Amino acid sequence: EYCASKAGAAMVSKAWAVRLGAEGIAVYDVRPGLIDTDMTSPVIKEYARRAKEGLTLVPRVGRPEEVGEIIGSLASGKLPYTTGQVVYADGGMLVPRF
Repeated sequence: EYCASKAGAAMVSKAWAVRLGAEGIAVYDVRPGLIDTDMTSPVIKEYARRAKEGLTLVPRVGRPEEVGEIIGSLASGKLPYTTGQVVYADGGMLVPRF
């Protein structure tokens, strides 16, 4: 169910960006990666180990307040020519390695 809800959120954020862009309302899709939360608590130690071993470019798991800082920055209105963007809060996990 979780992955289906994430897919739905991704599509609705694109639709809202299309509809609201002309009104000057920005829409973003923030996608947290390995964040230390209640939901991830059963597996976070294993993923913290993997992060230290190179799973993420930043060698640790993220904190909820870091995701909050990203959302606060996006909501600040200081990015006036952006909308419809996906922002990954994943410590660089999705960056291709060469």
